[in-house]
Amino acid sequence: MAKPKVKWLHEEVLQRYIKESVNLDGNPQNWKINGKKVTHVEYNQTFDKYPDLVFSVEGERETYPVEVEWTSK
Repeated sequence: MAKPKVKWLHEEVLQRYIKESVNLDGNPQNWKINGKKVTHVEYNQTFDKYPDLVFSVEGERETYPVEVEWTSK
């Protein structure tokens, strides 16, 4: 029996989901870092390099690097 063809989702799909879910008005996700709401997400200037995303949180000037990874079982 032939193995079924598997189509993998690329990591960029998850990155885009996270970025768009935070940057939309009426944010459906409550992403937090150290108890503070994530207010904005940007892609890394150099795509496919660490970190994947950069998070900004309410009330802070500091940004947080975020690496997005898939895991599966």
